[in-house]
Amino acid sequence: MVMPSSTPTSQQASALSLPDVSQMLRDLEAKLESKVITYYLHEGAQINDDAMVPLYKQLRAIGKQRRLNLFLHSRGGATEAPWKVIEMCRNFCEYFVVLIPYRAHSAATHIALGANEIVMTAFAELGPVDPYRTHPLLPIGPDNKPVSISVQDMKHCVSFIKREADIPYTPEALAQLFAAMFEKIHPLAMGAIEQSYALSQIISEKALATHMDAEKDRDRITEIASTLLDGYKSHRFQIGRTEARKLGLPVVDADSQMEDLLWSLYESYSRLEQLSPTPVTGARGRFQKLVGHIDSLSKRFTHVGLLNEEQPGIFKAIGGFWEERSWSS
Repeated sequence: MVMPSSTPTSQQASALSLPDVSQMLRDLEAKLESKVITYYLHEGAQINDDAMVPLYKQLRAIGKQRRLNLFLHSRGGATEAPWKVIEMCRNFCEYFVVLIPYRAHSAATHIALGANEIVMTAFAELGPVDPYRTHPLLPIGPDNKPVSISVQDMKHCVSFIKREADIPYTPEALAQLFAAMFEKIHPLAMGAIEQSYALSQIISEKALATHMDAEKDRDRITEIASTLLDGYKSHRFQIGRTEARKLGLPVVDADSQMEDLLWSLYESYSRLEQLSPTPVTGARGRFQKLVGHIDSLSKRFTHVGLLNEEQPGIFKAIGGFWEERSWSS
């Protein structure tokens, strides 16, 4: 995220209180007999490149491990970011595990695909990885911003018309259909969206190949990636652990003790979502709110989201930054 000129100082940001989850991390590490890093994003925050430096610093502080556990909660984010997370984590361990208390959707699902083991609570869910993308040449929505669409939106639109239309689909008729579509969606925007779709397929396959045999399991890898891209017909489809296991993912059910540990840690972070934004000292109409956490027992990083109040009680995200803290602060 871009840091605006009115960014609060570190002292101002530190005034935002944090839950002390250090004992929960100790209990979780004792249960797993291995190190844990948390990557928790609140609703509306996205997995993005800005988290890569804090994550790398955490990995360096922990050092190379036989087994590394990433506690993960996120609605998703940039299509390009998950591969970097997977690559960094696997460079610091021999066996990579993702722990999912609740939601690991879209780009977070991509991260989970790169794990040797995915530990899920009974409430946990993955999601499809079909990317939604905005583009300046897309149609403008009610909020005066370009709408977000996916390749699947366009493909299924054409498929529906082909299937339901009561006319033969000649080359001329298809030309008319695409001409009408191009009036609403610029061809360059279509190309960019198709590129995101292809990238998502590539990342899915590369992630799976980190712990599957890229040659022997090629068909299985392709099938899993394709199903996650288009098999569920909705970006909001909730893939629980039973469905994820049927899909062929290395899912492990959290036992009762693990379930309690993961859920307690999730609830400690999630309570911060209920807090109102805090005014930024000396910046009229600007507010700050904690929206993300990358923690380990070595150190902690907190993402301070910067908001602008457009109307009373209605806020718009305008940037943010990651702040490093110690457990004693």
